[in-house]
Amino acid sequence: MPFFVFPLAITSATLLISADDCFAAYIDGCLIYDTGKITSNSPWDETFTEDVTGCLTKCGPHVLAINYYDTEGSVCRVTYKLLITMDNGNSVVAYSDGNASTIRQTSNGNIFSATNPQVFPPGWNTLGYDDSGWTETAYTCEANGNIDDSITDPVFNGATYGGWVPYMSYNSGCGAVNTGDSNLVRQYFTTPCSPVSITKTISTTNVSLGQVITYCFDYHNYDVATVNFNIWDTLPLVTDFVGCDSGCTTQTYGSNVVVSWPVTVASNAAGVVCVWVAANRFPAEGPAEDLFAMAGGAFNIITGKRQWVSGNENY
Repeated sequence: MPFFVFPLAITSATLLISADDCFAAYIDGCLIYDTGKITSNSPWDETFTEDVTGCLTKCGPHVLAINYYDTEGSVCRVTYKLLITMDNGNSVVAYSDGNASTIRQTSNGNIFSATNPQVFPPGWNTLGYDDSGWTETAYTCEANGNIDDSITDPVFNGATYGGWVPYMSYNSGCGAVNTGDSNLVRQYFTTPCSPVSITKTISTTNVSLGQVITYCFDYHNYDVATVNFNIWDTLPLVTDFVGCDSGCTTQTYGSNVVVSWPVTVASNAAGVVCVWVAANRFPAEGPAEDLFAMAGGAFNIITGKRQWVSGNENY
């Protein structure tokens, strides 16, 4: 199985968002901002700029979840731009562009209705929530072109949007069918993980006493720059160090022997380092150990499970 080192660092992460009339926004269940239910002089004409780095605690897939709703009638819509910049100069961007491959939407009642109130399914704003039943179309419409409640981006240059990130709504034309209508939207995005992958392999798992085993670490640097790091590995207690390549060193900590390598790998380059150990002891499993050793049994170096040589039965 591969594992990764050098997670990419996020240097900045900002959500620009404006809703007509109000909203609450989350990333992976982490609250970004909640305007509250303002029914008079709502912030429909205001763009909020929020730092979201605190909500991005891991790499990989995420979900931006927004509840936007009407409080004053006529319009129910939201526009947003999520911009995440990584320390390698790359960026991740998510827009309110109605992209059906990344956006899911559903209505969730009405803030003023006693018979059709807002409903928030448990976990609706978290990554693991199943939104496969959210089939409502995310319509888009042209932004106002007012810097107070619209967001500029050259991606949307042209006659359709005029350089403004589109508004998105549950209703064609971005109007509100009923005053107080409320909607939930989820947009998926991914932040890149570590540029360096390492895969550990073993030459064999079932070994006999005295047999030499080879452990290797294959590494690959997918980053745009050279990286330097160290690989450490603790040898199994039933083995003794035999040798290694690429200038490794060993250190002893109590009963543990640790082997390590300094590694320098160029952009988009790969390499491998290996260590050899001898399986010189059987896993201790009680009074049958001597009988097992005399019978010439083998064992699994990973699980410690023993095998008799005759018939190769698990002991």
